[in-house]
Amino acid sequence: MIDSACQTDPTFRYVANLMDLIFDQVFVDPAPFTQELLKIPIPEDVCSQYERPDREEVIAGYATRFNLYNN
Repeated sequence: MIDSACQTDPTFRYVANLMDLIFDQVFVDPAPFTQELLKIPIPEDVCSQYERPDREEVIAGYATRFNLYNN
């Protein structure tokens, strides 16, 4: 059971308002929106933060239930 009151009033037509914004303003003059998008910092890829193991080591260490004791 939820006892807390809603912090904001429920909104309706948000999809229609978003579509109106995109089609009436962004498509007409995208320059201000492009500048705002370029200000957003993009983090580096998570995979680039870790060192990848050597391919041969991974293949040599690969074991399945069929070849577990053959290594």
